[in-house]
Amino acid sequence: MIENRVLLVEGTDDLHVLAHIFKSHGFEGKIFIRDQEGVENVKKGLDENFFDNLLEDLPVELKGSEVIALGIVVDADFNLNARWRSFANKLKDLKYEDVPDLPEPNGTILTHSEDLPKIGVWLMPNNTLPGMLEDFVKLLVPDEQKELLQRANEAVDAIPKEERLFVTENSDETSKAQIYTYLAWQERPGVPYGVAIREKFLKADSPHTLNLMTWIKELFNL
Repeated sequence: MIENRVLLVEGTDDLHVLAHIFKSHGFEGKIFIRDQEGVENVKKGLDENFFDNLLEDLPVELKGSEVIALGIVVDADFNLNARWRSFANKLKDLKYEDVPDLPEPNGTILTHSEDLPKIGVWLMPNNTLPGMLEDFVKLLVPDEQKELLQRANEAVDAIPKEERLFVTENSDETSKAQIYTYLAWQERPGVPYGVAIREKFLKADSPHTLNLMTWIKELFNL
């Protein structure tokens, strides 16, 4: 694969979710997806400080390469606006044009007047809400399984606050606990997200996935 269409993601879960969605939509092999564990030419390794390192090393990603389009998919986390401001400031420093004050609801795509490639940013789950990959994955639950997801949500919510080990001062992974509970109750309990898409426990053609694919097609001219 010619690595001139690159999509940077935070981790292997993101990679497998997107790879299975791409395969379902006929994009397999057309985009090089690179997660934090596969990055070799970024000095700091994009580990648990993925976002901070990504911003610092973004010029390295963009300059002196054959990349014609670069996509970045990261969690919005607790404060979507603050996360976007970090991106916007870096992109303005790099002289990208018409950087918006807020992320575009359908995914942001920017061009450069000189020699830098087109760049796109998608903040999980949908560019408008705080959250993470798991909040996007929950949106892929088929309609006929929504009641089961609701039961999973209620089961997690029923755990006393002092026993919710997935919530700490610096992290709240309630969404991850909920979607893993939902997947634990499937015909094949506990499969990874990518396999869940293949097995139809999650829909690769949900409206939310189609919005993401529209952004992908525009960004990478597919």
